[in-house]
Amino acid sequence: MVIDVLERGDLLFPRSLPEFQRMFPNEAACAAYLERARWGDGFVCDHCGSPGEPYRFANRPGVCRCRHCNRDASLTAGTVMERTHTPLSV
Repeated sequence: MVIDVLERGDLLFPRSLPEFQRMFPNEAACAAYLERARWGDGFVCDHCGSPGEPYRFANRPGVCRCRHCNRDASLTAGTVMERTHTPLSV
């Protein structure tokens, strides 16, 4: 899945480092942006297809868990950040 945020009018995209730092002051802000980019109309589980509010983990901001099948969905899956331990804000 490819997400072109420059083509979406509903997602602002930072154009400079200071703007990035203002928009994304912490991991939670980065995760919220990625969640909006990936599931603009709300979370839908990649595994079972169930829509709804996922579980979120304070210590794992890049992971959403389906309330129906309990499978995890990574916000970075299919991106250059997949399988990295680098913080989202970097």
